[in-house]
Amino acid sequence: MSNTDVIDFEKHWAESQETYYNHPTSRHRRRFVLRALRTVPGLKDAFIFDYGCGPAFLLKEIMREYQLPGRKMGGSDLSEVGVSAAREAIPEGTFYIGEYPTLEKPIDIAITTEVIEHTTEYREILTWMVNNTRPGGTIIVTTPGGTLDPPDAYYGHTQHFTAPQLSEILKGLGCEVLVARNWGWPGFTLQKWVTKRNFDRIRDEYMTGGLTTRKRVLFNLVYLAYLVHDLIDAGPQLFIVARKK
Repeated sequence: MSNTDVIDFEKHWAESQETYYNHPTSRHRRRFVLRALRTVPGLKDAFIFDYGCGPAFLLKEIMREYQLPGRKMGGSDLSEVGVSAAREAIPEGTFYIGEYPTLEKPIDIAITTEVIEHTTEYREILTWMVNNTRPGGTIIVTTPGGTLDPPDAYYGHTQHFTAPQLSEILKGLGCEVLVARNWGWPGFTLQKWVTKRNFDRIRDEYMTGGLTTRKRVLFNLVYLAYLVHDLIDAGPQLFIVARKK
């Protein structure tokens, strides 16, 4: 893979939405957020904002899981294709194109999933989230840990994190960290190892394009196998839940 071979997210969201939605690790990240929301008080009245929302897959699942109206959903993304799909999926929601939008009301639950690894401005993003969240509100972050490998370079990652590192940043922004854990050992760890060594083939067959029957079956099997990771606090995926003081 050349240094210039980096994902085009406009093309990605135009061509690969169904594949991304059904990918097992994508599903597990959404599952983690849905589970974290169970303990958030006042969820029924909360304004939920997804920073880096893409086509609003996560917000749609939150609406369905907790029977919430679209007007309680909001998000932002750099991708015009992603935001257009989000607006189509949740017409009553509030969506923005851009990095640091000016909001009309404070956020009750701020989420960013697989975003801060894409930019060296990760502190600015976390600061924006905290500043736009009301006191007592919840911040949820998912992001990769571990080494930067060819798949990460393809997705435009600039750095990875550790749970203590992110916890310290959020504490410095005035948050209490409630959950800071690793996830993904041994299965997801093995997946990343295999992907690193066979990246071009795996990218073309499993990371891009439409959802084939072969992909669907494999994704479902892997998703079920990866449930074991909930029992082991180790692996290359980070999950953080914090409360703004």
